Amino acid sequence: MTRSAASSHPCGLRLQYIFGRLSSLMDSNRINPQAWSSDATIRKLELWVAILLSGAAILLHVLRMLYAGGLWRDEAATAHLASHFSFSYVVANSQYELFPVLFPALLHVYSWVAGSGDLALRIFGMGVGGLLLAVLWWDMKIIRRSFPMLSLALVGFNGAFIRWGDEVRGYGLGMVFLLLTVGLGWQALENPTVWRVTLAMLSAVASVQCLFNNASLLLAVCVGLMALALLRGSRRRAVQALLLGIPAALSLLPYIQPLSKVRDWDMIIRVPTNLATLVLTMIGLLAAPGLWVALCWVLLFIVILVVCFKSQLKDNPLQLNSDQHHVLAFCGMGMLLGMMAYFALLMRVGYGTAFWYYLPLAAFIAVFLDVASDTLRRPRARLARIAVAVGIALISFPPTIQQSQLRQTNVDLVAWKLAQTARPQDLIIVTPWYNGVSFDRYYSGSAPWMTVPLMNFHKFHRFDLVKPQMMFPDIRMPIQPIIDKITETLKAGNRVWVTGAASFLNPDTPVPRLGPAPDPQWGWYVGVYHLAWSVHINVVLEEHSTNSEVIAVSSAGAVSPFEDLSLKCFKGWSGL
Repeated sequence: MTRSAASSHPCGLRLQYIFGRLSSLMDSNRINPQAWSSDATIRKLELWVAILLSGAAILLHVLRMLYAGGLWRDEAATAHLASHFSFSYVVANSQYELFPVLFPALLHVYSWVAGSGDLALRIFGMGVGGLLLAVLWWDMKIIRRSFPMLSLALVGFNGAFIRWGDEVRGYGLGMVFLLLTVGLGWQALENPTVWRVTLAMLSAVASVQCLFNNASLLLAVCVGLMALALLRGSRRRAVQALLLGIPAALSLLPYIQPLSKVRDWDMIIRVPTNLATLVLTMIGLLAAPGLWVALCWVLLFIVILVVCFKSQLKDNPLQLNSDQHHVLAFCGMGMLLGMMAYFALLMRVGYGTAFWYYLPLAAFIAVFLDVASDTLRRPRARLARIAVAVGIALISFPPTIQQSQLRQTNVDLVAWKLAQTARPQDLIIVTPWYNGVSFDRYYSGSAPWMTVPLMNFHKFHRFDLVKPQMMFPDIRMPIQPIIDKITETLKAGNRVWVTGAASFLNPDTPVPRLGPAPDPQWGWYVGVYHLAWSVHINVVLEEHSTNSEVIAVSSAGAVSPFEDLSLKCFKGWSGL
């Protein structure tokens, strides 16, 4: 094709137009290093990057809603509290679920409008995830009149935030109200009005009424705002900042009496806790997209903390104005106080922690990292902030997509399978007992079912009912009624179905030798008692049945290891 022919071809004309536009831009010096150093250009770039990151994060939440599947046991417990909601009921049982009233109350109202099915609740969780992204924008607008960058990358592209923040629990909404309080508290300090102070107080109350743990971080916010007011020479506003948390503290008073009963039974779930263990578990949360991302968190925290410290020196090498100086003081103090208070709370409680315990603290720190980094207004610093955020998002995106597609449980599939195949004369055994919380939500078949050990309540977690069973002089006594029912069922020619974690159904697992709790070796550790009871049941079934079969439970995708149950069927009676 000749040049003239190419120029007359539609594709050739488009290419000519594109190259012509690029040439004119280069000739007019609109693309050059100096152009990228202008404030307007960088601000426009920040806006578009923030929009693109937000759009990608929203897609991850949509993906999570589509693939999460049924509710696992923790979510099933919350769904029960919502469906049977009353203030007195939730407060009285707060010692078992350790969640205040606001989240189940809001979920109750939502379910009244949209229904309480799995899809409706997953949509609710997706909405909470979207609200969290919106609050990241709000905080940056209020505190810096800028756009979120690091917080979007660190929070929005972390699979743990999407999995556990969007679940039917109070963590996601608790983070929303906590971070909203940061922005509203700042706004009330800058220009206090009755309306702004009231909103900040209400948000603070909502944050602790979604999540008890938020009280420690709210304390850090109030103390940070108070210190900032004193730094500005306003004692009156310092008092106002401290008073922001008073209504939230008072709102927790109704829980003192029920929570005081926790120490009567929680020795069975308390474990030796030290700071190193807590820090390593939190790093596990940060490393959900990969170890490199956790390293970015740590490096950003150290660098920003150093910047916050240096900004307070009289001989300030950063050449910051008073507003930047004050913002960095607030961020540095907020991060340090928040981390210290949160870890102190976890140490005091003394429970074994999981990734989701650290979601509020990590989100809290991410916002302060973002706000503090935005105070560095030199072009190179702003471009570096954009580059770091984009780099973290690109590294995190592929693993987060996979994590977002992880099914939360397969109990709903197991329950459906049993409802289709188990006869009314059969027997279903669910082990350990806590899997009965989600099984109770989904099973609608005619065959009777029992948990190991035998319990008469399956709506939420009742460890207080397990403690007395650990204290029997013979480890077999709590499960003897189950063994008797198994014997009766097999002798009658019917089947026994057992569902539970694969480790509890392994016939080669040795039977732990235990005495009544506290055992000389294991103390009050409930996990080893769960294992002992389950293994005893499994031994009885293997020895006294003539045939056993593992039943396949098909799932469209991978299932979370926290609740991936196996299913086994036993038949016949050997009598040996």
